[in-house]
Amino acid sequence: DAGEYVLGSEKDLVATARVQNAGDDAFEAKLVVQVPRGAAFTKFLLLANTAVDVTPICSSNTKGDLEEVVCDMGNPLPALTNVSLELVFQPKHDQVNDTALEFHVRATSTNPEADLNTYDNHMALALPATVKTLIDIKGISWPDGPFDYNASLYGMGLVGEEGSITHEREIGPQVTHVYDVTNRGPSDLPSALIFLLWPTRTLTDDPLLYLLDAPDVAQPAVCHSVPDVNYLGLEVCLQKKGYA
Repeated sequence: DAGEYVLGSEKDLVATARVQNAGDDAFEAKLVVQVPRGAAFTKFLLLANTAVDVTPICSSNTKGDLEEVVCDMGNPLPALTNVSLELVFQPKHDQVNDTALEFHVRATSTNPEADLNTYDNHMALALPATVKTLIDIKGISWPDGPFDYNASLYGMGLVGEEGSITHEREIGPQVTHVYDVTNRGPSDLPSALIFLLWPTRTLTDDPLLYLLDAPDVAQPAVCHSVPDVNYLGLEVCLQKKGYA
């Protein structure tokens, strides 16, 4: 009932199967569905049945990590009749490790059948598995508005190169940025990279936003090496980390 399966979706997968007996009465007629890893059979519904006194029954068998659904279609399934079933599967997105969910379906009976007529006794259905996510990123700054920088109170130019500045409080007022990244799904995000760019220097190569400490990130995120972290070796207040 869909052109794709979105990883993380909680919506059931619904497949419709129609079995037709175009020959003589078919004894021990069965519909067999091999369920792909990443889905589990939950129930079936009878949609149509032209076979009098035939009540299809479906049950699930598990062998190792493979699940197979077997539907008894009648013993016999009368000649020139057909039965339509709706099979419902519950997705298990944490177990999908391929690019598609592949369902293999076959119809069988104990009647002999000519080889040239068996081509339509089986079919495969590949439902593409895709990843869809909605990523939100939000940020706040402290202070969160304009603030004054009095150059006469702080070091000028390439601060610290003359050795006259040794403490971060001599650079200027501190600015702290906090970013929050959220994956609103429905799929898990296998991997993600976040790039943060900031104006570390002016066009004349003077310090602008001097990075005092490497960014702090929540697990399992990892912050890769960041250049120019406190490259002047200034003393930093433990309670005050960020940009200055």
